Amino acid sequence: MKYLYDAKAVGKRIKDIRKGRITQEALAEKLFLSVDSVANFENGRSVCMPEHVARICELFNVSSDFIYYGVSDKTESISDKYRPIFDLLEECEDEDLQRIEQIVRMYLRK
Repeated sequence: MKYLYDAKAVGKRIKDIRKGRITQEALAEKLFLSVDSVANFENGRSVCMPEHVARICELFNVSSDFIYYGVSDKTESISDKYRPIFDLLEECEDEDLQRIEQIVRMYLRK
């Protein structure tokens, strides 16, 4: 019974990865939801829809297995190492991201 959906556990994991990074308001905006909707699924009062889980995974660089079941994977621990960089990049506009990518590619050429 390890893989049964537990709304409270899913909500707690989402809340834990969100806290300290962005506000509920910012997450609601990124998901095109109300703040009440985010609060409800973070508190286990409603189900977080799969399309929102997918977007949360993208935003916080975690797997859906982690969100749904708390199953950690190697990607999660690697992303923690780069978290400060990811946090900065999340605030960049597309044009800035393209320039940053070009700079990183030039830097990495040997």
